[in-house]
Amino acid sequence: MSMGIHIDNTAADDITAITAQKLPLSNVDQLTDAIYQLTEGMAVYEAEGIPTAVSAGMQAPPIAVSSAQEYGLWSAGISDGNGDIDFSFTIRLSAVHTSAFTIYTSGPDITAGTVEFSQGEGEPVEAELDCHTGSAAASGSYTFDTITVHITSIDSPYCHVRVAELEFGDSVTISVDQIANQVVFIDEIDPLQIGLPMQELDFDLINISGDYDEDKPNSLYSRLAIGNPINLSYTLGRGSTRVTIPMGRFIIGERGSKNNCVSVTAYDVRWRLLSMYNAWGIDPSIDLATSIDAILTELEVAHSIDAGVSSVYPLAAYSFGTDTSVLDDLQRIAQAYGLTILPDRGGTVVIAQDFESDQYGDLPIQNQISWPEASQLSKYNAVDVIYGTEGNLDHYLLAQPLPAYTARSVVTINNRLVVTLAQAQAIANRIMSRLYAKAIKVKWLADPALDLYDRVGVYSQWTQGETAEVFRAIKREITYNGILTEETTFVR
Repeated sequence: MSMGIHIDNTAADDITAITAQKLPLSNVDQLTDAIYQLTEGMAVYEAEGIPTAVSAGMQAPPIAVSSAQEYGLWSAGISDGNGDIDFSFTIRLSAVHTSAFTIYTSGPDITAGTVEFSQGEGEPVEAELDCHTGSAAASGSYTFDTITVHITSIDSPYCHVRVAELEFGDSVTISVDQIANQVVFIDEIDPLQIGLPMQELDFDLINISGDYDEDKPNSLYSRLAIGNPINLSYTLGRGSTRVTIPMGRFIIGERGSKNNCVSVTAYDVRWRLLSMYNAWGIDPSIDLATSIDAILTELEVAHSIDAGVSSVYPLAAYSFGTDTSVLDDLQRIAQAYGLTILPDRGGTVVIAQDFESDQYGDLPIQNQISWPEASQLSKYNAVDVIYGTEGNLDHYLLAQPLPAYTARSVVTINNRLVVTLAQAQAIANRIMSRLYAKAIKVKWLADPALDLYDRVGVYSQWTQGETAEVFRAIKREITYNGILTEETTFVR
């Protein structure tokens, strides 16, 4: 989990080689394992001016390299009496990425250096390192498949450069040992499009040392400002390979302090649109993609609009005022014209004509922590859509056949953008096709790759060995507290 900008959570997975003139004890595989401190107590005679290891013809201590310890990357040479050093290393990737770049050190701090970003045979772009205690960063946004770092000065004489971690972004990364309790990620969609639920991220940070105190020098407090971005991803080991799965970009919406902890609640990128009250509108002569693109571009909100939306035209002109948020306006458009407005895993708002849906497969029984339990979601059996113009409104009711003595449960759509009977019928039919008769909850070992609205086969205690019952996932609550679990709501 990182707080910052220009972050690419998947670049580390594409590293093919890291080369350098380094001590034999170095282990470059550890440079992206999210551990920011190297193993302490290594027997080198730094700071006493005694050359060690390669420069003295000796084998670098410790002689026996243990995979259980963290060695990171150590420069072969040491700095001179002024802290000057000539140390370079190169990172090669199998694909092109765009991000900032941060080096984390454990021991002497970098005080000067440059980074060269190159792509294919193109000319490299050079950036100065912005150096801080424990890190040095190239803070802009760069496109690359090769990075070469040149370190020319550290803050200690006669010492090796010790790189503990590399990060593709300009951020503060929250490590596991900084989490006070757990990290909870909540993701939900409403297939009936009555509401527009937000993704939510909740966590507490340990603050015993005051790193997040507002008045502490060099505090990280400003990183937790309301409106700042947070990127969340999960890194999973699959056999001998590592896979990083981004979950999205979030905006800090709430922050508090208690019991030497800082509590943070963040919401997906659509949250920004809740505080934007702009006057804009839609017109029958202009397709919805053009109108939506114009307002989101004006508000500088990263977005993507599926090509099919360009063929959808409003049935009537409508002007949105400053009394409703832009997100509320978009929700009314989506409901009236059958669109979806969801964030993707990269933090882009995507407007499409329907929910994307894949066949996930069966939920492995060995991953289930609990058997399916009935959920208390509201179950409707009729749809009432109000349509027309001001002073001339009517109702269109579509109901399922019901057994005798069964109560009618109606979902009502009251949206001023619904102006014709045909439009009301289309909305009612769409909602009716998504009404569910059964809802369950299952707790299981989380798979971050699952997407909401995917079709998933679920076994109950009594259907093992039989064909799994197929549901759609509409809500998931993923919790990390040492292990990664989730509770998922499925409907059918």
